[in-house]
Amino acid sequence: MLDSLLKSQHEAFCLEYMKDRNGTAAYKRAGYKPKNNNVAKANASRLLTNANVGIPQRIAELEAEYATKVGFEIEDVLNKYLSVIRANPADLVSIVHDPCRYCYSTSHAYQWRTAREYSEAIREHLCVSDKSNPHTMKPTDDGGYGYSTRLTPYAGCPECDGLGIIRVHYADSSTIPGHSHPIFAGIEETQHGIKVKMHDQMAALNAIAKHLGFFANNNNSTVDAPDALTELL
Repeated sequence: MLDSLLKSQHEAFCLEYMKDRNGTAAYKRAGYKPKNNNVAKANASRLLTNANVGIPQRIAELEAEYATKVGFEIEDVLNKYLSVIRANPADLVSIVHDPCRYCYSTSHAYQWRTAREYSEAIREHLCVSDKSNPHTMKPTDDGGYGYSTRLTPYAGCPECDGLGIIRVHYADSSTIPGHSHPIFAGIEETQHGIKVKMHDQMAALNAIAKHLGFFANNNNSTVDAPDALTELL
């Protein structure tokens, strides 16, 4: 009877451990009554490494069962993390330098895109000067037309010194390269504009590092982390 009860508690511990991988919490949830958390932690650690009672083996079985249910193997999960790490955030959002309005204009005066844009500026000037400030300077088209952000800043521009105008460029989601798709987590419209959401690359790297034993605290670890990562890559 005692042996049967012990086995049932072992099974309960394994099932509880699979929920959150917290040995201390699993030990208490399984029905054990430790004096404090330190005792629970120590006892849970012994159970997790005690092959004589079959707990490590049972946890391995449960991991295999869960992986089969969700259709994922450990290697699949690691490869998902790797795909996030390998992605290039600049394929989604990047900083670009557009030419300023004076880069390619006539005599480096303000350049308009089109005659229509200039006409609208004239109309706006007339409205403002009539109502508030009659002495505002009237726009001119001395710099000509044809301003385009497709050009690169002009190195000899006296206005921007060749630095141009800094702008954030958002990639068309349909043109994101395949290797960078895994980092894309959607978009969010905020009061400040569009926000591109991305999966955390450092979190993915830490998850792989933990799995391969980079942060192991004991010197008895048999995991050669650098070799394991090289093999996985």
